[in-house]
Formats: sequence, structure tokens, C-alpha cells
Amino acid sequence: MEVYTVSQINAIIKNYVESNEFFRSVCIEAEVSNITYQLKHMYMSLKDSNARIKCACFSYRYNDIPLDLKEGDKVKVYGDINVYSVDASVQIIAKRVEKQDMLGELYKKLELLKKEYQEKGYFDEGIKKKLPSFPRRIGVVTSDTGDAIRDIIRNTHNRDPKVEIILYPAKVQGKDAEYSIARGIEFFNKHKELEVECLIIGRGGGSIEDLWAFNERAVIEAVHESSLPIISAVGHEADNLLSDLVADKRASTPTHAPHCLIKNRKDIDEKLNEYKKRLDNLLVQRVKLMKTRLESIEQSYIIQKFYENTILNRQQRLDEINSKLDDNISKYLYEKRVLLEKIRLNTEKYDNMSILKRGYTVTYVDGKLLKETKVKKGSILKTVSSNDEVISEVK
Repeated sequence: MEVYTVSQINAIIKNYVESNEFFRSVCIEAEVSNITYQLKHMYMSLKDSNARIKCACFSYRYNDIPLDLKEGDKVKVYGDINVYSVDASVQIIAKRVEKQDMLGELYKKLELLKKEYQEKGYFDEGIKKKLPSFPRRIGVVTSDTGDAIRDIIRNTHNRDPKVEIILYPAKVQGKDAEYSIARGIEFFNKHKELEVECLIIGRGGGSIEDLWAFNERAVIEAVHESSLPIISAVGHEADNLLSDLVADKRASTPTHAPHCLIKNRKDIDEKLNEYKKRLDNLLVQRVKLMKTRLESIEQSYIIQKFYENTILNRQQRLDEINSKLDDNISKYLYEKRVLLEKIRLNTEKYDNMSILKRGYTVTYVDGKLLKETKVKKGSILKTVSSNDEVISEVK
């Protein structure tokens, strides 16, 4: 048996396809998706309900290609089938494109759904829930392997390292993705003991088909029925999903979602320091003003006559007030330090690592928290302590 390199196999495939008359001058009727431009050339995907193929439209063919093509347009594309030898991917090199002057079925469905839910009042500003001012725990419904969750975690911890994130790993693309997302929303609403204060649902960018789950009824209804406020962070700035309209807040991207919810701890600390300086300055100015007034009174000729009976008493009273003011300020600052220490200790109680360091462990079965899950023979258990992880199997 002869052995080939990848380059040789790809070259053989390319030569076979491009030398075959069948693949020359084909006509494909399809829907346009994922239009991009590179070096004046236009690239897109052609798709039907079951499949898709790449299409390249080079600028020297623009006389025969409409330049106002958009997502969802139905078209007929005439051209040659070509194989890109680097990865053996198949594409059609367009010679001519004819628009069929019809919106894609998905966009028709989107407009109908948008009109329906708008009439039901699902998008009304008056029913949107207020986001928490200082959330300590956030629930996230998205894929556990995508860039979205990594961006959310990174930007959340950059803004406030003490904020906890609980992930519900959901399917965000493809068959039944909408039900997976809806179950994640319902999970956090049901399990109040998790003390989640707000939810973020979303995923990274993609085509309209990739993002479509966030336009489905199951997701819209789950967002609408949620008692927890929800931020929808799907795709990019230009993407407009029904989940964005029904959610309590829309973030342009998953990366931007923490900015909509979490205040920057560094900014808060700077504000507190600024307020403290202003308070100190006001106290100093007040003492100086009182001292100036007293000196002015002491210099008065008439009051000099009553110095021993009046001014002396007031001087003593001022000394007492000044002493009490020093005591009160010290007491006030001490009480605030005690309060802050209590808050710090209470916060550490809910830190996962602190709980584990006290000798507790957490057990997962098949990737889920072992709490209400029934264990069956053959189930894989993962037990986590502060220092170790133990994998076991139920016999």
C-alpha cells in the first residue's frame, strides 16, 4: 500500500474535483449566511435546512454579483466547485449571483415572534427587574467550554475578586439548546439556597443559526417568568436576539456583562478614601472657624469686662467639646473598624475554600453536585476537599 502525505492527498482530491466536468458551472439555490469581506472580496456561506457550503465572490466578478446581499437572502449562485488544498475544504467560486428577493425563513420567524411577544408586553420597560447594587453571587447559564464563561469569570474577578460565580453548563447551539438554557434559568430560580442574586445567560458570537436558541419560545418564557433579574449577553454588539429584549438588561457581549452588574472595587475604595479626606477637612475647618470666632470675641473690649464670668466658662466648654469630639471620632472610627471586620469574617464564611479548609468535602456525581441526585451502580463520584480530589465508582 502506497503511503501519502496530507498535502499529496489534498492535492489529489483537489485535482479530481476540479478536473471533473460535473463540478463545473453548477447552480446552487440557497440562503445567504455569514457574509464577510477580505481584501475587497466577499465571502459567505450558502445553506439550506440540512447543510451549508462556503462561497467566494471575487471582486472582478462584482458586475454579476449584487453588492447589497444580506443575511437571510435567498439566492441562486452559478459557479465552479473548488477545493482549498490547505485543509481540503470545498467551496463554490461564484461567477454570477441572482437574488430571489425573499427574506430567509428564520428572519420571517424572528419578526413574527418579535411582534407576538411585543403585543403580549414581554418587552415593556415597566416589568423589568432592578439589578442588585452589590451582588455577592451570580449564576451563569452558558457552555462550560466556550470563551463566554472564561470572559465572564475573568472580568468579574478583575472588577471584584470577592464575587462568586456558579455555572449551569448549558447547550447553547443546535438541537434542543433552547430547552437546556431554559432549564438552567429554572434551576437557579428553584434552588433559593444557592443565594444567587442575578443571572447572566449568553454565548459568544456566531451566525443567526448559531444564536437562534436565544430566540426560541422556551428561552423567552423562562426569562419572562424568572424571579431573578437576568442579563442577556449573546453574540456581538450588532446581534439582536429576543432574549435581549425580554431580559432585564442587555449586555453587548459576554465580556461586557460583568461591567453591567459589578462595580469596580478599586473605584469604590478610592471613593471611600475621598469621602474620608473630605470629612477630615470639614472637621479641621470647623475647629479653625470656632477658634477664630473665639479669638475675635476675646479681642472685644466690652467682653473683656466680663472675661472671668463669661469667656472663661465658654473657653472651658469649648475645651470639653473639643475633648468629646476627639473621643467621639475615635469611638466612631473604632466602631466602623469592628463592623468592617465582622463583614470580612461573615464574607469568609461563604468562601468555598474556607468551608473546605474546615474539613468539609463536596461530592459530584457524573459532574453534578451530589445533593438530590440519585446514585446508581456505575456512577462516577468525584470528592473534593481543600487539598485533594478523589475519583470513585459506585459498585
